[in-house]
Amino acid sequence: MDIFSILGYLNKFSLIAFFITFLVLGYQIYLLKKDSSLNNSNPIIPDFKEGLKVPSLNYTEIKPEKPIVSKKINNKLVILLLITIGVMLLIFMTIIFKNSKTNDKTGTGTVIKFISSSGIKIYSPDWLELKTNEIKKLEGGDDVIIAIESVPDENVDNARFKINQDNWDEKQKVLYDKEKKAFFILHTVATSGSILKIEAQLHSKIDGWLGN
Repeated sequence: MDIFSILGYLNKFSLIAFFITFLVLGYQIYLLKKDSSLNNSNPIIPDFKEGLKVPSLNYTEIKPEKPIVSKKINNKLVILLLITIGVMLLIFMTIIFKNSKTNDKTGTGTVIKFISSSGIKIYSPDWLELKTNEIKKLEGGDDVIIAIESVPDENVDNARFKINQDNWDEKQKVLYDKEKKAFFILHTVATSGSILKIEAQLHSKIDGWLGN
C-alpha cells in the first residue's frame, strides 16, 4: 500500500488526533524552552557604591565549580517525541488494518456480468428464478441451476451449455425437467470470475444442433 492510499483512507478521527498531538507537542516544547531560558538567565549583581570600606576578613579562596548542565530537559523532550511517534504509528497502523479488512470483504464477493443466449434462465437450487439484479449479487461458491427452455418439437432431445468457455463441453451432464420443460445443468459460480457468460444450444434428432 502506497502513501496515497493511506492518505486516501485517513478519516476525521485520525486528523483530529494528529492535530491534538501536534498542539500538545508544541506546547510542551514551549514550556521546555521557557524553563531553559530561566535556568540560563544571568544572575543579578547588586551595584555597590564606590568608596565603601569593607573590613578585611580572613577567608579561604574557593574555586568556582563548573556548572553542571542538567539533562532533565533533554530527557523530557526525548520521552515526549517517543510518545508522539508512537501515537502516530498507532494511527497509521489502524488505518492500514481497516483498509486491508475492507479489501478482504470486497474481495470475497463476485461481481457478475451476465451475458446469455435467448431462452436461458438461471434458478436457485430451489427452482426460484433469479432476476438480473439478483444474478449480479451472486458470489463465488454459490450453486445455481442454468436452464434453457425447450421448443414444442418432439425431435428436440438434448441441449448443451457453454459457461465462460470457448468450446462446448460434450461430457457435461445435462438433465431435463418435465414441469419446467427445460434442459438444465447444475453450476457453481467460480470464485475468481467476474463474468458469467452463458451460451446454450438445443439438439434435434433431425437437424442436429440448432443454431449452427
